[in-house]
Amino acid sequence: MFQEDGFLLDKNLNTAELESIYEVLPGEEDFAEEIDFHSSTGKFKGKEFMNPLLNGDGSLKGNSKPTRQSVCSSLDSKVAGACGKIKPLLLELLFKSILLCQESEDILMPGYIQMYRYLNSFLSSFGGFAAVQTRMLEDRVNQLESYTLGDQKLDYHKLFKMVYFEVASGSINNTDPFSATILFTCLHRHLQYLALTLEYILTIHPDQSLQLAFDTAYEKTLAKHHTWIVKSIYDVGMNMLPTKNQATLLLSIRQVEKVAIPELEESLSLVISELTILNDLGESILNQTDVFSVIPEQVIT
Repeated sequence: MFQEDGFLLDKNLNTAELESIYEVLPGEEDFAEEIDFHSSTGKFKGKEFMNPLLNGDGSLKGNSKPTRQSVCSSLDSKVAGACGKIKPLLLELLFKSILLCQESEDILMPGYIQMYRYLNSFLSSFGGFAAVQTRMLEDRVNQLESYTLGDQKLDYHKLFKMVYFEVASGSINNTDPFSATILFTCLHRHLQYLALTLEYILTIHPDQSLQLAFDTAYEKTLAKHHTWIVKSIYDVGMNMLPTKNQATLLLSIRQVEKVAIPELEESLSLVISELTILNDLGESILNQTDVFSVIPEQVIT
């Protein structure tokens, strides 16, 4: 590990590793026409499915999965209708978690952490560099969660209170370990990047690489916070991303739920809309509490 602008970067996340994790992506002929979506098994030639059940940490394990009715039932009837149309189920869970981590113009930190885990599970379905990114983000999520589970957990339940508590205690600038405010800001900046990436994915042709969406969003969001070392890692990784068609197949295979591109685009549109609202709320709170003038200018994500 080595340090860059306050954040530790994993020296193993280099070009060689990125190249080694690049996988052979499936073609149309690899995807079986019939999948039993009511069981935990399906048909995919020569591959193993990831089990579809989402545990509390967002991982996919087990022999069953929550139903669409159970996911959406607790939501407002108008929102529940939109929720029920989202595919795959993992995106539906993400959609609901985005709504539930907001309360009275504040952000509930345990809910925000869960939302991020669903998002990571979704992105990791694309494999390759997207999977590397989610591992990096999961490390930040785990560090933030440790505050919400510690002795002072009540002070870390909501974003406003968390920031004010760390300002009052003088810990907001801590880097060993990182303060919860720095960790949240890191995750917030990355969430802005990922929401914009998903938006650009809607606009690219099925035969185009996701690199176009990831790269365009990166230049507009995270690039200004990164040094050339980090930028070079992102550049190499984004060159390895699958096409939109391949990514949709990977998602169908790994979530054991066949999803067509039009269905995915409609679902992503709903998720992006709610992510934008969440990001605007997070940005507003960070500005109101003057966080950006207190923590290090560059936050490595």
